[in-house]
Amino acid sequence: MIDSKQAGPRHTWQIITVLGLLTLVNTFVLVILAVTWVDEVDHGADWGDKELNYVVFAAVLQAAAVGALVAAWFKRLWGAQTYLAIQGLALFILLITAPEAFGIQNIVPLLLAGVLVSMGRKAWGDSTASR
Repeated sequence: MIDSKQAGPRHTWQIITVLGLLTLVNTFVLVILAVTWVDEVDHGADWGDKELNYVVFAAVLQAAAVGALVAAWFKRLWGAQTYLAIQGLALFILLITAPEAFGIQNIVPLLLAGVLVSMGRKAWGDSTASR
């Protein structure tokens, strides 16, 4: 029989809900960025074009965010913390490059990432699975 100390940390329904929502949304955005990248190249964009450079950078950042969420699914606290850092970096870059595009929709991912880190720290923080 496996006791609770041997089994390790578990996902709570709240963590599963937040992780599921974030994973679905971020994967969808990654697909949209990939399609946009291909569309820009098909319409003659080159590496020197400002729009294409932004799309490529956003796609790379989004791929890193999805990878961090995968780590969080495996109960790695560093995955949730990395996701929070990526969302903070994305917001900072947005404020520098296109401040007129800032809105409440840009704060929501950062807040959800903070909630994920908070819940993850509580659920997995003291376990060896989070290291």
